[in-house]
Amino acid sequence: ERLPTDVREGLASTIRLLADRAERSETSVEFTAGDIPLLQANPAQLNQVWMNLLTNALDAVAHVPPAHRLVRVGVHRADDGSAIVVSVQDAGDGM
Repeated sequence: ERLPTDVREGLASTIRLLADRAERSETSVEFTAGDIPLLQANPAQLNQVWMNLLTNALDAVAHVPPAHRLVRVGVHRADDGSAIVVSVQDAGDGM
């Protein structure tokens, strides 16, 4: 079922859930969020996507020196306002 969903809150909630894991691995997580509207979506499904993306990012930085363990998460409107853009960047070696 699609409901009005706050993507910012879903991402922030997932980051809070993974905070202990990030701290244990000495990884910094930076979160930036622009002014975005509610999205019609299934919040549980989106939260599973956020959990998978952030878990993968934390795993990716586990093999870099602690000083470089950083995951950046951002959400904002596309330049033309037609979409919401979510980005997850990590300092890992890639696939």
